[in-house]
Amino acid sequence: MSEQERKTETDPQKKTHPFELPNGETVLIKHITSKDYDELNTWIRKQYMANCTEATTDMNIVEKQEFRLAALAHAASLTFLYGDGRDILFGSVYGMARLCYQMIQNPPFSFEKFKNMLFPEDFIEEQGVLVVGDMLNLANTGKIDRSIMDTPHPTLEPDVIDKVTEEMISESV
Repeated sequence: MSEQERKTETDPQKKTHPFELPNGETVLIKHITSKDYDELNTWIRKQYMANCTEATTDMNIVEKQEFRLAALAHAASLTFLYGDGRDILFGSVYGMARLCYQMIQNPPFSFEKFKNMLFPEDFIEEQGVLVVGDMLNLANTGKIDRSIMDTPHPTLEPDVIDKVTEEMISESV
């Protein structure tokens, strides 16, 4: 075995992991590459511009042009690593699904088909959310571990929430 083969075999950044999708198809999950970074940033910019375009529907033509020019200038600086770009990617289950799609080695389907596989008819179901979590976990740790889901989380009683809320309000006045 050559030095390069040994390095690839032991380098966690080079590993791929088989993962079964809800439709029964098995794909390989990999760490994202510089090409994936570029594709994620492009996707984020398109999402941002689509949202901005939708926001201009009730504006007159001059307002639309001014708004869109400002949006274009801002979109050019977006990246999924920080700021608004990060919020777009990590702020919704669809953004997280896009990240998971980028982790599929040579995906045999489009992102739209992948998204529809996870969230049929744009309905956010637990199964799709679990798949996203499992894929991210597998890429980062090399295994799927849902034990954190079995850990009981403390809940606050309504009277405790009311007391804390009142304290916060009185401190801010």
